[in-house]
Amino acid sequence: MEDRDVQTAYLLFRFKNMTPQEYYSKKSGEKKILRAFIAFEIDERRRANSQDGG
Repeated sequence: MEDRDVQTAYLLFRFKNMTPQEYYSKKSGEKKILRAFIAFEIDERRRANSQDGG
């Protein structure tokens, strides 16, 4: 298990109501896509927060 998988599983649980079991049961290609999507969302949230002064 890699740190990025743990982080992704947590973020999906926290923000998308996906259980870690759901994430870990995905095929490697699906995990790669989910990591890319969650990274994109985090970047979007950071940009929004910086524009709002937060």
